[in-house]
Parts: sequence; structure tokens; C-alpha cells
Amino acid sequence: MAQYDCEQNPDKHRQKLKIKAADTIPEQKFQEQTIASLQGQLRVKEQENEQLAAALERSFEESNLLHTLGDITRLDQKPTEYLKTICKDLLEVLACEQVMIYWHEAPAQATEVQARPAIFQEGRYLLAGITSEALWQTACTASVDNRQFVIDNDYSNNNPQGKQIRNFILTPIIANNMLLGAIVALNKNDSRGFSNLEARLTRSVVNKLSISYENQSLYIRQRELMLGTLCALVRSIDAKDPYTCGHSERVAGICRFLAEKMELSETEIENAYMAGLLHDIGKIGVRGSTLRKDQRLTDEEFDEIKKHPEIGAGILNGIKQISEVVSGVMTHHERYDGKGYPFGLSSNNIPLIGRIVNIADTFDAMISSRPYRKSLPVNEVLYEISRFSGTQFDPMIAEVLLKCDLDELLNRIINTENGIKLGNEPKGSLRTKASQILNMPVAQMLKESENIDCNDYADLF
Repeated sequence: MAQYDCEQNPDKHRQKLKIKAADTIPEQKFQEQTIASLQGQLRVKEQENEQLAAALERSFEESNLLHTLGDITRLDQKPTEYLKTICKDLLEVLACEQVMIYWHEAPAQATEVQARPAIFQEGRYLLAGITSEALWQTACTASVDNRQFVIDNDYSNNNPQGKQIRNFILTPIIANNMLLGAIVALNKNDSRGFSNLEARLTRSVVNKLSISYENQSLYIRQRELMLGTLCALVRSIDAKDPYTCGHSERVAGICRFLAEKMELSETEIENAYMAGLLHDIGKIGVRGSTLRKDQRLTDEEFDEIKKHPEIGAGILNGIKQISEVVSGVMTHHERYDGKGYPFGLSSNNIPLIGRIVNIADTFDAMISSRPYRKSLPVNEVLYEISRFSGTQFDPMIAEVLLKCDLDELLNRIINTENGIKLGNEPKGSLRTKASQILNMPVAQMLKESENIDCNDYADLF
């Protein structure tokens, strides 16, 4: 029937088709518009996701950097030991060509303009001269103006002389109202330049550095106070015996000298010095009459003296800051062959710090006079060190002492606050002895020692 109507009324049929088509077009356009809208929303979401992913990655990098910064900014480390590492990490996180950190060892008030400090750099090139000076003056000005950071994304146009720099971000480092330095990042890798995002990160790093500086300053002040107290205690002990006055300070100097020649770390060198300074602090528990006795000690008196390492360690055990020093105080009378006290330790079972103090203590004891015996000539001291190497002394440390610049060592001891006590000998005579021994034949050295009973020096306390 429908086919018959189409054949009988073709015009009418065409009209119906047009009406249907007209009704369908708006629906298709609506669908197309809906699809286009959804596609647009999807692109926006993708961009948002990319931005979120980038932000998360940036946050992770920032958190990782700040965590690393927390690990390397220890109280026992100077900033100069880790600023180069911070430059390298910032270079990657900030995605720029160059990172510089200005650092002043002697900072001035933040309201004062000061001379250019040391520079630590990482990146494509090293800046110096006028450009570097100009950036530092910018940091000084920013600190005076109390600005947290400076961003200049058009530097090359405004400063033709600084052709290497397209843009930069600069953040002053201020602590305790002192201008310590500045962090400067140069030439962002993309065309956008630096923004507040980079400023936020550099501010976080600066805050960490400032807090670290303040903590380290407090740590140093507390350490100096503690050392001052301990030094006063050491001097009060040395004062009990006029013949040993200055002994602890000289032993400390010898310990530092040996540790330096052994190329130990700065911390180990400082610990060796402290152990030398405090090694006899336990004598506070020994009777003054025993310490000042001008004759050989009885067995009972010597047993009393032998308690001083443990007494000293007990006194120092409660001071956390010098916990690593205590073992040196405790073991400085142990012998390499195991015949020492208080534990009879031998060889490498004796802590290295104790072995260093042992030979330093002995060296100073032999070149110093006592009420019951004279000091040994320096050549005889060296002979005794060599003779007892491997028995009383660690042979490795003995070799370091025997091969060192003797004149340098003696000069360092002479220059301590209390110098060397050698009876009526002038201090300068040690220089003569040092130069004489360098060319003295071994046979002559042995001949000169024939009339000396070295057991008289075996007390060495």
C-alpha cells in the first residue's frame, strides 16, 4: 500500500522525506556539539592531570631535596662542605643552566652592604668579575630592602654587559639578622622564565640553611662553653703538680699533629685533640701528695695512679658531645703488646684514639722534667720511641712520629700556652736539638743513651 502511495503521489512522498530530514538535522548537530563539548572537557582534564602530575613530580623533587638537605646539614659539618652539593641538586630541580651560592664566613648585619663572599657554583659555566659582583650587590640590596627574593626575567635586555644571563632568581640567606649569602639560579631552561614556584623552593632551601646556621652557631657556643669548663678543670688538675703544668695541653697538640699526619678526618682529628686534652682528668681522684712526690712511687701509690683512666672515663661518660673521646681517655695507658692497663688490651683491640694519646703522652713525658728525674734529650726520646715500637706503641703511629718534621712538631709544642717545661733549658734549645738529631749517627745516639736508665721514664703518667 505504501509503495502504491509513493507511485501515485511522488511529490507528497518527497515532502515527507524532507520533513523527516529536517527533524533529524538538529538532533545530529546536538550530538556533534555534545561530542565536541565532551572532547573539550576531556582535553581540559588531560591538561589538568598533566599539570597535577607535574606538580606532584615537582613536590616530590622539592621534598627529596629538602630531605637531602636535612641529612647533609649536620652540626659537625661546616656549610662549605655541603654547599656545592646543594648547587648540584638545585640545578636539576629548578631546571636551569646555572646555580650559585654566595656564602660569607664572617657575615655582616643584613642592613649593611659587605664585600663579595665565597662562591659555590654548578652548571654550564662559571661566573666571575663584574657580573658576579653585580649579582652579589643585588643580594645586598634585597636584604637591606627586606625583600625575600628577586626575579628578573628580562635581565639580558636591561643589562647588555651581562650577555650570559637571560633571567635569574635571587634569594638572600639571612639568619639572626645577618646576611650570610644568597642563592642565585640563572637562565631557566624553558622560555617561561622563573616564577613564584621556583621562589617558593629557593625560600625553603634558604630557610633550611638559615636554621642550620643558627643551630650550628648555638652548638659552637655550647661546645665552647663546655670546653672552657673542661679546660678549667684540666688546668686545676695540672696546677696540683707544678712539674706537669701544661702537660695536657701539649699532649693535645701532639695528638692533633699526629692525627693530621695520619690524614684522619676533621672529626677524628678534633676527637684526638680532645682526648689528649682530657686524658689525665681522672687524676682529680688521685691524692696531691702522690702526684707531687719527688721520689719513685711505691706499688701502692702506683696502683692509685693506675685508676685515673677509669676515673676520667667515669667523669666524662655523661657528656654526650664527647662520647667518642671517652675511649681515648680510658685506654691511653694500654700497650700494643697487651701489658698496659686498665684492661690489658693489645694491638688493634685498643681504639685508635687511645693508641694516639698513648704515644703523645709518652713523648711529652720524656721531653719534660719531673721531680725525680730530668727530661731526656730529644734524640734519646726518638730512640726510645723506635725501641718500643710494636711493644708499647702502635708501630704505624710510631713510624708517623719518627718520619715527621720534628722541627715542626717541637715548634707547635713550644707555641702552646704553657710551652715545654725542660728545667732551665730555653725553649729555643729544642730547635737546636731537632736539627742536631737529624744528622746524628745511630751509634752515637746509642752511646749517649748508655748512662740513662730508661726505666726511670716508664711511669709516663
